[in-house]
Amino acid sequence: MIENSNQIVDNVDFVVIARKGVETLEYAEIEKNLLHVLKLAKIYQEGNRSEEEITID
Repeated sequence: MIENSNQIVDNVDFVVIARKGVETLEYAEIEKNLLHVLKLAKIYQEGNRSEEEITID
C-alpha cells in the first residue's frame, strides 16, 4: 500500500474499519479491496500504477 501513497489525495484523513473475516484474506486481496473503496470515495487518484497491475495469486 505504501507504493500507492503518492496517489492518495493530500490533506485527507480516513479511518479503515475491517469487517469480520478479513483475517482470512491475502494481503493483495485486501489491498485491491481498499483501493477500490478509496476510489469510490474519490480519495485515490489513478496515477502511474493502475489497479490492473495488482494481481492476486
